[in-house]
Amino acid sequence: MPTAYHPAGNSFLSDLHASVTSTSPKPLVLAPIATMGHPGFRSLIADFSSPRAFWTEMISAEALANRGTYEEYYLDPRPQPENLIIQLLWRNPEALEPAIDRIHQHMEGLDADWIGLDLNLGCSAPQIVRSGAGISWLSKPDRLTRLLSRLRKKVPTRTLSVKIRLPDSPDGRDDKDYAHVRALGSALAETGIDFITLHPRTRKQGYSRPAQWNAVSCLQEALTIPVIGNGDIQDLPGLDIRSRYSSAGLMVGRAVIQQPWFFLLGNLPRLSPPSPIPGRIQQGNGAPGPWELQPSAPGLHTALSKGLMRWRGSSLQVDLLTTAKAFHAYLEQFQPEDFWITRTKRFYAYYTKNLLFGHRIGASIQNLRDYRAMESLFTEYLGENPEHRWKTVFEDRP
Repeated sequence: MPTAYHPAGNSFLSDLHASVTSTSPKPLVLAPIATMGHPGFRSLIADFSSPRAFWTEMISAEALANRGTYEEYYLDPRPQPENLIIQLLWRNPEALEPAIDRIHQHMEGLDADWIGLDLNLGCSAPQIVRSGAGISWLSKPDRLTRLLSRLRKKVPTRTLSVKIRLPDSPDGRDDKDYAHVRALGSALAETGIDFITLHPRTRKQGYSRPAQWNAVSCLQEALTIPVIGNGDIQDLPGLDIRSRYSSAGLMVGRAVIQQPWFFLLGNLPRLSPPSPIPGRIQQGNGAPGPWELQPSAPGLHTALSKGLMRWRGSSLQVDLLTTAKAFHAYLEQFQPEDFWITRTKRFYAYYTKNLLFGHRIGASIQNLRDYRAMESLFTEYLGENPEHRWKTVFEDRP
């Protein structure tokens, strides 16, 4: 493992390498979610509990190279620069080096330590594939490996990684023993990259079939560099299941839009009864009764002190109204007004699933064109229906 990186990169890589052989909970990271990887949403997540690393949403290398209008917003490293990985998407490989130069200049100007760069080789959206970006690069392995070797020299002191999907089999048959992804992973690793994130579905599969997590294990066991797995982690049972596969970490995406508190629950140690959950201790006499906070529960103190969560008996509850208001406050603080509508629609497409009949509110929000009307529709609904405001997300049964 390289040791010449800045502290943030060294620390993150050390955690990934250690996790491959450890029985401790795997590091959790935030996926590069289009329109939702901005610093406002990252700040909301951090109010509950931060993942081990935040990916930005995918950023166009061409836009950075040409100093696009919104560059400063995409490269804003807050709230935790030291936990940030910046992901680039490109059509023209000649745009990558000037884009990387611009990233270095921007981050150095902020005196920010950050983990590193990630290259998107997995996006399979039709418009992205048609443009020659994303997963289309996996069909050009020789060009890709030459490009990565060149970029490794361009990024000597930050981590360099890639995010991929399963490659399509050349003969169109199922890659049952995952020979193709193992060959691809080996070729990528030889370029000097630090780790790989694998979403174990092919481009053609999209989201129509379950993610093939055996492929994640197979790739990790074939390589000496860490492999992070991504796909089908929608809830805590899903997280527990994917934790059993061989990997260096777990990447979570859309589930966090619906549940910005996901990492708080996912980061809680798995305790066996009768041990109480970290963050709560019984009265001195050991009798059931009031509980008080312990500093050992990461993020929980902040969430409780800001009114985002509360204890009701043995139930940990989220205030859906206060959380939504915090989303809007952060959105307006960190994003230009031109982005408010698109980001709000994406947020509520998932967040309204927390309500029993949330699909109706979600559909209504998608049909609106006014940002304030979107905000008001949700907050007024919960104000008028207070019984839906609090959602139990954890039951502590010592």
